Amino acid sequence: MVRPSQRREMARWAVEGGRTSIRHACRTFALSETGYRYQATFAQSEQRAKLFGALKLWAGNLEASGIAAKLWICGSFLTAKPEPKDIDVVLWPLHRVYAAHGMRTVTIVLDPKATLTDYTLDVHIEGLSNDIAFDREATHLGMYGFGWDRRMPKTIVEIMLNP
Repeated sequence: MVRPSQRREMARWAVEGGRTSIRHACRTFALSETGYRYQATFAQSEQRAKLFGALKLWAGNLEASGIAAKLWICGSFLTAKPEPKDIDVVLWPLHRVYAAHGMRTVTIVLDPKATLTDYTLDVHIEGLSNDIAFDREATHLGMYGFGWDRRMPKTIVEIMLNP
């Protein structure tokens, strides 16, 4: 059996050699783009591994529920902080969530209190209105895109689910 770290190495080899795109390599080696981009900088951190596993589980549950969304991953998890307490996520749904998706599952996966308790994710859910989407994204980039000093840029990772 091939471990995920070995699949990641093979995918990176293919991409870095200019042989294929990240997306194609991830499909070929049965690896998520999140898994491809994962850096083992904190290989000894059990907390980071636990948080990353919870994020993958939660995102998988969202996809299994049929929810199409854009996720922004931000906060201390993407910094050099050795032991972040949670992962900050902004969820931008791409369509309305209906009961047909299995309302119990959807409720559990989208409830901010439950996601913090069950998955250690601090989730903020945005609305669907395209009229204010640009303004809301700009607000979040201002809030999450810079540190407390408003000068130090921070990283935001965008992940698409069921696009």
